[in-house]
Amino acid sequence: MDAVSVFPRRKAGDGQSAKRTGFRKPLTFRLEQLEPLFCKPQSIAAKELGVSVTTLKQVCRHLGLDHWPFRR
Repeated sequence: MDAVSVFPRRKAGDGQSAKRTGFRKPLTFRLEQLEPLFCKPQSIAAKELGVSVTTLKQVCRHLGLDHWPFRR
């Protein structure tokens, strides 16, 4: 696959209803975006991208990565 799109959910405690904010735009990820983050732990990379670790794992699987390449 070339790119993967995910639709972020409203965070708990955001205080804004879905009616006022409308639909959120999808986030699109490419392997080229993730490669510079391979030297970091997956939790830090997810935080920098603004997604959960679970979402990052799903994106990686769709892009053909079996596991996060970072090793201590």
